[in-house]
Formats: sequence, structure tokens, C-alpha cells
Amino acid sequence: MATTFITKSPAERFNIDHILVGPAGVFAGETKAPSKGSRGNRKDEAKVIYDGERLRFPKWVTTEPIDQAKAEAAWLRSGSVARWAIR
Repeated sequence: MATTFITKSPAERFNIDHILVGPAGVFAGETKAPSKGSRGNRKDEAKVIYDGERLRFPKWVTTEPIDQAKAEAAWLRSGSVARWAIR
């Protein structure tokens, strides 16, 4: 079975950035790109650490992209995607 990669898939009231469909299952992925500063060490400003619960950027901490990806995965898992696709 081939693996299919879909980007910017419209859903009910949101878009799913990435959907990967393959033999191991269906996966949702969320892409976030914080803006880099215009001065100083731009690479250091763009670094992110995932600690298992949240994303830690040099100047802030967030769970929003993780929460969003979990909600998208739940939507895919619920079968809503099948009902949405046949509209």
C-alpha cells in the first residue's frame, strides 16, 4: 500500500495542515513557524524544544499547536472526515 501525503486539507470549520495516510494509519500534523527576529542570532530565536507536554520557544511556551493537532487527529479518528468528504 502506498503512503499518501495531503497538505492544507479543508475540514468542517478548520484546515488540517498535513495528513499522512499509510499502512500504519492516518496521522494529522500541524505546522507552526514563529517569526525569527531581524537582529541577533536568528537561529537561536527559532529553536523549539518539545518536553512531552508543551513547546518551549526562547521567549514563550505554548500548547496550542499540540492541542490543535490532537483535535484534528480526533476529528479524523471520529469518522467525521468520511461524512465531510461525501458532501
